[in-house]
Amino acid sequence: MHELLAQCATGDQAVSHEEYRSLRRDLISDPYLNTRIPRCVLECAELGEFWAFIKTSFSSHHQRRDFLNHEFQSIIAALGESGSRQRCVMEPTVVLGTNDVQLAWQTALSRSETDPAGAITSAQVLLQTVCRQLLASRGVEPASATDPAANYFLAVKSLDLTAGELEPVLRRILSGCCSILSSVDELASFVAPEERHSFPEEGPASRSLDSHSARLAVSVACSVATFLVQTYRQS
Repeated sequence: MHELLAQCATGDQAVSHEEYRSLRRDLISDPYLNTRIPRCVLECAELGEFWAFIKTSFSSHHQRRDFLNHEFQSIIAALGESGSRQRCVMEPTVVLGTNDVQLAWQTALSRSETDPAGAITSAQVLLQTVCRQLLASRGVEPASATDPAANYFLAVKSLDLTAGELEPVLRRILSGCCSILSSVDELASFVAPEERHSFPEEGPASRSLDSHSARLAVSVACSVATFLVQTYRQS
């Protein structure tokens, strides 16, 4: 991200707008780094917005590079300090611990006050990470990345939570969570690309995406992630 923005700031027209969006989503959804993201990255959802900011703020390439070096100091230092935690998040065969999930949960809840869209995306990515790590630890091939509910169902099945002797009411709860998570993912998919803070137009009933709504989505996704991790640890 640092290199990409430096190229953009010095007039390189070949930089990828899609790569910027992808890297930005990755940083925003990382529970250990998203509090250190440079402000210019948080505020600029598109590369064009960053270019408009940087070209009017600093006249020379040297000034722009110095600005970016300073802005990225904190997050680069954090990567060095938390290497073991980062490996835990990125390594697909290592399942996050309960404390990791709780920390990510609290970070997402705090973020919902100022960035509802980013908070929902963080919670959704956390749940997907947990599901994929659980599946990898059991040697199960994950479903399509575009279908998080399918990965949740596979994770539940891999933990023997669909066994016949399970209480019927609990099976219904687990099944209901699948539908709820699909809705959370739909909401995350809507707000993530441009970090917009409104729901799709639905006539007079349309309303803004506020922190209250974001906390609900975050709590649902993170509660399920916590349950899956605790069940995995107990087994």
